[in-house]
Amino acid sequence: MSQELFERPEKQYQKYSITAFPEQSKIIGDPAVFETAEPSEEQEAAMESILDSHPEAALTFDETTGLWIVGEEDNLEAMFADRDAFVDALESDDGSARVTESD
Repeated sequence: MSQELFERPEKQYQKYSITAFPEQSKIIGDPAVFETAEPSEEQEAAMESILDSHPEAALTFDETTGLWIVGEEDNLEAMFADRDAFVDALESDDGSARVTESD
């Protein structure tokens, strides 16, 4: 992982076989809203369309990109764990984080 994580985090999706839904993400919005309010019919329909098109996948929100994404649960967990490990390495400056120029 490299500086590209901060510049274009969505490029990780291909590596982890994750699909993003930019159009539906605009409709659904930030999941924090659902802590105090029920989703609208339009938001529910957008979520259902994602789940219908990927019935075996896990649906989650990527705070870094602001996108709703689907993928195998293990792949999603691995992507988020790799991000966290990279940030932890940068913060501890232990030399294991590689920061390079993007392609």
